[in-house]
Amino acid sequence: MSNLLPVSRNFAAINNFNNLMDNSFGNVWPLSKTMFVQTFNIDVQEQPQAYIIKADLPGIKKDEINIALNDGRLSIEVLQNEENEEKDAHYIYQERRSSSMARTVYLADADNEGAQAELDDGVLKIVIPKKAKEHRSSRIDIN
Repeated sequence: MSNLLPVSRNFAAINNFNNLMDNSFGNVWPLSKTMFVQTFNIDVQEQPQAYIIKADLPGIKKDEINIALNDGRLSIEVLQNEENEEKDAHYIYQERRSSSMARTVYLADADNEGAQAELDDGVLKIVIPKKAKEHRSSRIDIN
């Protein structure tokens, strides 16, 4: 039916309809655009002296990551803005992407002092030492 309409007047309407169809039926799994794009995988490993957290963040730069530890709650936040700075390009249609993702994990005996993080080949590794356990038992002598 679109071939019956003059292209010059209805080009935008046809493109909008095509974009609607692509966005609605473009992927086999319907939740892939909403659920999986907005999160990232993490692994939390407990060792005797520390917690080791690994997060898969491919394509993310370290200045796009914010890590905070507050009362045992480790928060990893990613804010990514895609920018295209091509000069002398004549675009008819162009899209930008902006995304934010966050994960929070509770680590009961995490120590705020001495935490370290590094980003290597798309994997963020965070090492958080544990607080030294206090001995809360004492001997009671009999009178």
